[in-house]
Amino acid sequence: MADDDHILAFVTHHLVCDRWSVMVFMRELAQLYLAGASTLPPLPIQYPDWALWQRDQLASKTGETQLEYWKERLADQPAPLELPTRSSQNNATHQGAHHPLRFGPELSARIRELALKHEVSLFTFLLTAFKALLNRYTGSEDIVVGSEVANRDRPETAGLIGLLVNTLVLRT
Repeated sequence: MADDDHILAFVTHHLVCDRWSVMVFMRELAQLYLAGASTLPPLPIQYPDWALWQRDQLASKTGETQLEYWKERLADQPAPLELPTRSSQNNATHQGAHHPLRFGPELSARIRELALKHEVSLFTFLLTAFKALLNRYTGSEDIVVGSEVANRDRPETAGLIGLLVNTLVLRT
């Protein structure tokens, strides 16, 4: 590596920031680098402001009503799915893994066509396929999965760096 080359390593835990925040960081870093500037415009709110707003929202009458709604909907949730595995539960390490799967251009185009034909988003189409696969492996009709949502419905949160993500429960 040449003396005038540099590498920036950016490592963070998901408890500190979400993917949206990483994109904010990268965009702002590029702006500062390309402009040669050392400041960015001030944010309308800071992360602690958002955290206090969220805490107040959860403690409000609306927050309590929403919590009761989800408690009712999930009161009789099924037991965790028993998926077939190659090793016994006694040997389970509970280590996660990432296995990227890339569809070819023809299959990707066909999936998009089917989603369009059925008037659903690509996310909904793939979620349905995933739940159908879980049903096939387990026989369960009641399947609960979580999907992360950005939780940035207020414009002031667009430039914040922090963990704002929320998990949406999707149950069939």
